[in-house]
Amino acid sequence: MVDLPEHRTAILLVGLIANIASVAWFKLNPTAHPSSGDFFLVAGIPLGLSFYAFKQVTYLLDRYENRAPDAPLSQYLLFSTFFAHLPAGPITPYRVLQPQLLRLSSERVDLGLLAAGTALAIVGAFKLRFFSGHIGALTTPVYEAAKSGAETCGPEAVVASFGFLLELYYNFSGYSDIAIGIALCLGLRLSPNFDSPLKSFRLGDYVMRWHMSLIQFARNYFFFYLQRALARNIPFRRALWRRVAAWTLSVLVTFPMVMLWHSVDRVTLAVSILGALAVIVASFLRLRSRPGPAEGGLFTRVVGFGVCISVASLSVVFLRGGDLNTALNILAGLGNWGGQYSLLSIGAPGVETCPTLSKAPTDIIGLAILFLAAAIAFLAPNSSRMFGTLPQQNGTLIFKPSLAWAAFLGVLGWLAWLSNTPLSGFVIYENF
Repeated sequence: MVDLPEHRTAILLVGLIANIASVAWFKLNPTAHPSSGDFFLVAGIPLGLSFYAFKQVTYLLDRYENRAPDAPLSQYLLFSTFFAHLPAGPITPYRVLQPQLLRLSSERVDLGLLAAGTALAIVGAFKLRFFSGHIGALTTPVYEAAKSGAETCGPEAVVASFGFLLELYYNFSGYSDIAIGIALCLGLRLSPNFDSPLKSFRLGDYVMRWHMSLIQFARNYFFFYLQRALARNIPFRRALWRRVAAWTLSVLVTFPMVMLWHSVDRVTLAVSILGALAVIVASFLRLRSRPGPAEGGLFTRVVGFGVCISVASLSVVFLRGGDLNTALNILAGLGNWGGQYSLLSIGAPGVETCPTLSKAPTDIIGLAILFLAAAIAFLAPNSSRMFGTLPQQNGTLIFKPSLAWAAFLGVLGWLAWLSNTPLSGFVIYENF
């Protein structure tokens, strides 16, 4: 690429505006729907455009700040079009991927990375097809019924809210594992995307551990610049007040920006502002609290965990519902218990089966898979830590090829192959 130092700022601004405007245009003016049969259009936006544009933003700012050297045209094109993470991330900045591309041609094939990448891709396929697909078979009928105006009972509302949170987690983390695994097979390490967000007991930690590459992109390439500009221009005399006000305003702007990228509507905007306010209030309360043994005590952690799961479950209802009436219908069902409803009534007197889900074998299996998926999300180590894709002190992979691992991965691959629900293999984030 050509470096033009005398025009650096102008080139930066033109590049940023062009990339952001292209995404904004298609978000506000969708051109088609996947049912139109156009393979390269997903939810009315060209396949991979958002992540392609974000990668160009990292290139422009990393080069402007001299955080990474320039690259030949061939390596720049490889960075821009690397297929594994183009459709739905993870977003790997130029300064992270470019040095790896420089070393790629001189390095020999690493059989350890090849084995780990293959194994991680199999685990991701299992999460995407088995867990997300079967949970989606439970949640989809509830949302369709709520959209048509049908009443939702309490258990169904829990499945629709918490169940979709699990569905979304396994769907996108599964896809991310596949992308990261494919890149490992080629000798490249992409940015991690999930670090057990459902284990969080603070809202701020939950946000930073869910879709980590997008949050880090928003923080490093938008939030910090905005906060720095506000801190210089807010007319407060005390520096501390300027910094606090700049941080608060930056959070209030960054949260809606991230959420509106997912879905451009007033409901999403309102939910994102409420989420930003919740994080701000929680951060101030934590600062005001006196440090002591109760800070990380069991009771505090349990309450915080419950708050995180509740806020996340309620928030995704608005994302999944598609419109305010559907979301409110689902949320109204959370109060529709009355001791009369059961998901899987076996004919007990005075107990009424919920209108949408029933005691059909498919629903029973789906609920069992949902409980298993929840237990794994809450208690088991995540795949990023199992395969060493998160930054670690020793930098080595935890995964070690063995016959036991081979048998385990064979079972996971077999179950993923057999999973043939209507939603198996569908990447939810393609709609965002």
